[in-house]
Amino acid sequence: MKQQDAKHLQLRGNVWWLYYKIPKRLKSLPQFEHHPAIYAQSLKTDSLVKARRLRNTIIHNLNDVPVDPHEAWEKVITKRSEEFKEYNRHLDGNITYEDLLQDEILTEASNKSGVNKLTGHPLELTEEQQVKLDVLAKNIPEKKKGLVFLTNKVTQESKAIGQAPKTLLQIKRASNWLLEQLYQNDINITLIEYDQVHSFVIQELNTGVAPMTVNGYLSGLRKVWNRAKESKIVSGDNPFSNHKIGKRSQSYDPFTYDEIFTLYDNANDNLKTLIHAGATTGARLNELLTAEVKTVSTFDSPCWLFKFKDRGKTAHSTRVVPLHPSLNLPDGFSFNISSSTIDSQFRNLRKEILGEPIHELTGNPRKLSFHSFRSTVVTYLTADKRINEKVVGSITGHLGGGGSAGSIRTYINPDDLQMKLDLVSQLPWIEPDS
Repeated sequence: MKQQDAKHLQLRGNVWWLYYKIPKRLKSLPQFEHHPAIYAQSLKTDSLVKARRLRNTIIHNLNDVPVDPHEAWEKVITKRSEEFKEYNRHLDGNITYEDLLQDEILTEASNKSGVNKLTGHPLELTEEQQVKLDVLAKNIPEKKKGLVFLTNKVTQESKAIGQAPKTLLQIKRASNWLLEQLYQNDINITLIEYDQVHSFVIQELNTGVAPMTVNGYLSGLRKVWNRAKESKIVSGDNPFSNHKIGKRSQSYDPFTYDEIFTLYDNANDNLKTLIHAGATTGARLNELLTAEVKTVSTFDSPCWLFKFKDRGKTAHSTRVVPLHPSLNLPDGFSFNISSSTIDSQFRNLRKEILGEPIHELTGNPRKLSFHSFRSTVVTYLTADKRINEKVVGSITGHLGGGGSAGSIRTYINPDDLQMKLDLVSQLPWIEPDS
């Protein structure tokens, strides 16, 4: 018999009660200033069905609050300060609410955590106490210049006016992309310069990222920068504008397998592994560099885990792909090297070994990069092996299919790992002579 869902619920007598541990992220918000760690409430019903419905509504309402504690506390402290002045006019401004609050915070923290003998300050502050002190010390204006803070503000405001989830995701992905290029967790938006952004744009285009994708990043970042301009945080020209990226570009040509094996034979150890991986998964370079190799509990062969730790380009980017039988990674898979460095090494190897190949029929130069492995895999499985596009997409991370093919493709769900292993096993790989 299936156990009924009674999470956070407890039956006392014949009445259901809700016991919900307040999440850590909420404890530093003003709404939960004097709130106990466990939220308890009688639901006044003996019906489990009704209790579950009430539980879901209450927990949703508890969590449906502003996510930025600095901004929330700034408003609360400002309001309390004004009320304090109104009710204490006889003090003539000699004592302010801010002074009393700071003393209260430090005294309470010292009593609970002890005092640093050198500084006289508490040894430890709660997250709520630290946020309050940040606001009192006027650190909040600097925080409001951060890309992460501004991105959250733009997405919250966009959601409030009913913009599509896809638009909100584009804005968040754009900020994540820029911070990845900077190797930083955040940046003061006033420090971002056009030339810096342009260098990242050119680098992405050179590594095979589609112009439309790069334009999407810039579009999301323009929204954030324009919002900062409305708040008088920045001025002048938007550094995410006027990068002149064409919407159309030449598709990357696939490598022949003779070319792949020749490149592999002449590559160093890092490149050998990545060439082997690229030719047997069709994964993007940045996907390979951030991937994990694990044996999942439901399958007895090692698998690639793509984009489980960070957000992929699309929802389909997060996927599990079994290793090709020819690829042996007993020590796992990890590289401490940037995608731009690998791309440069691969480009030099390609030029040295293959030169500048010409398309035999058109006479035009072939467009080749690490991204061409993706084209090779997709072309081989869909064109040579006649495998359904959506099934191939489960390996490469593409959506696959299209509206013109009819709705039947929406019923194809290629999640079976054995099927995927059979699929990747069809990709040719010839071990070079030792």
